[in-house]
Order: sequence, then structure tokens, then C-alpha cells
Amino acid sequence: MCTGIYAYIETAKANGLIPHLYLNFLFETLPNIDLDNHEALDACLPWSETLPEELKRKVEKTENA
Repeated sequence: MCTGIYAYIETAKANGLIPHLYLNFLFETLPNIDLDNHEALDACLPWSETLPEELKRKVEKTENA
């Protein structure tokens, strides 16, 4: 089980999410989703463009970028 959680955390990081906020989102959202509804499940994936903005890391732009 620990490796599964680690994979979620690393995938969240790789997709620009704040891991603990993403995990909280999953723990709150998944119990209320019909597991046969693939669109709802896809919306919870870390690369989904429909995830709430508060889960995403803020990227500061530098002058040279």
C-alpha cells in the first residue's frame, strides 16, 4: 500500500500538483463517485485539466523566462 501512495504523490508532483491537497481531494471526492462513471474518474486523474486550481502549484515567472 505504501508504494501505491508514493506513486500517487510522485505523479501529483510530476503534474504540477500540491501532493497533500491532491490526496485530500481524492479522499473527499472518490467515495462520492460512481465507479462505473469513467468520465468522473478521469476528472480525478492528476493530469486532468478540470482539477481545481487550488491543487496546482503556483509557478512564478522570472524576468528572463
